[in-house]
Amino acid sequence: MMSNLHKTVQAPVRQTRALAVAPFEGFDRTVSLALQQEIIDDQLAGFTEGELKVMLSVTRATNGGQRESVPLSVRVLCEGGAPDTLPGRGTGLSPRTVQAACTALETAGYLRITRRIAPDGSGLPSLFTLPLNVHGMRGSGEQVSARFPGYAAGRRVRLPLLVFDKLLAELSGAELKVLLYVLRHTFCVGAADEIMPMARLVENAGLSLRHTRLAVTGLTARGVIQVQHRQDPERGKLPSQFGIKVIGEAAPFTTVPAVPGMQARTARTEEPAGEQVRPVWLLPTAEAEATAETRLEVPTKEQNVTAPEPTLQVFPAQVANAKPTAEQPVPTSIQGAPNAAQPARQGGPILPRTIPPSMTRDSNPIWAAAKQILSTRVPYQTFVERVAPTSSVGSGGAELIVVVQDEYHRWWLESKLGRQVREALVEAGYGDVRMRYLNYGGVIPNENERR
Repeated sequence: MMSNLHKTVQAPVRQTRALAVAPFEGFDRTVSLALQQEIIDDQLAGFTEGELKVMLSVTRATNGGQRESVPLSVRVLCEGGAPDTLPGRGTGLSPRTVQAACTALETAGYLRITRRIAPDGSGLPSLFTLPLNVHGMRGSGEQVSARFPGYAAGRRVRLPLLVFDKLLAELSGAELKVLLYVLRHTFCVGAADEIMPMARLVENAGLSLRHTRLAVTGLTARGVIQVQHRQDPERGKLPSQFGIKVIGEAAPFTTVPAVPGMQARTARTEEPAGEQVRPVWLLPTAEAEATAETRLEVPTKEQNVTAPEPTLQVFPAQVANAKPTAEQPVPTSIQGAPNAAQPARQGGPILPRTIPPSMTRDSNPIWAAAKQILSTRVPYQTFVERVAPTSSVGSGGAELIVVVQDEYHRWWLESKLGRQVREALVEAGYGDVRMRYLNYGGVIPNENERR
């Protein structure tokens, strides 16, 4: 007979229930805090995660600089919970990261820290102060950092208090940088959404392209920001539109009327309305040159002289200031009469201008091959102005990243030369490579500097 100890007992299985996460309701304009404008506009890209979170915590504790000095301990900066100074959840960082960030900020002059010791020798919370640059209000014994003179007292932007009290501890450094930059151009200026190319976020947030995309994905998954990806039938992919939800205001992307079959697109100031204006001259034909003397004479009633129609020719803008050569025609007046001060145009065919090898070189063999093919397909002036200044970056792979000069340069390559670039890659044997243009404001080193 089997005893009760040998009988198998089945424990009751606890049913797991799905936790309902409340959706993000939006930011509240009535509960906001002033932040020094330079932190987002000038210093955001250079801050690490610890430095940025400590700066925001000190701003919250000093009430945007309204309090002169605030005592803060490392524990309070990490966990928060101080009703009078830092009532939120703090930075969410480790004590070691907070101490390293405070040292770096103090060395750079972005924070002033006064360390205190009690009479019995024990340590007291240090006093944190935001260096404000108020004209005529600086004390005689107050020191000024040689690197950073101080924040301008009049340059402030208001951010939601929710960012300081809750999101500061929950978001990563990359997500916090992207959120601050989006809020700076939407919430702070009273707009619900803004068109932001990914290259603009990469440059101003100081992140890599991969981390910027991961941060945008994380923020949209939480519902903190909203992104509308736009597509144009002619130009293809357009810069995305970023928006935020504000309590009591219209939702983003609703003020722009939608067009059936295509995403709504607002006008951008950085995008040109059309191509650049090029000078146009009327040049006489060979028949007009032969009868130039006849046209200069005053015709009588018996003579029926009809002036030949001039030929319309369009030249690049550089030809207007360049000296006429044997290969270039000499412009004349609008009426078609030759200019006496200019030498007569010499006969013979116009020799095509050749592309020097230095303009087709590149560190990436894929883009070098594409530039070599494009030099024989596109006009000379187009290649010199649009294709030659580009340069590839990265270590290669299935994606080719090409640096352009500005946003208009990127738009011009995508819309005007997109088909020619794709055909050149296919002809070179790299049809599976994806193209990406990065707007980079730095200086691209030449071949000699790279060596």
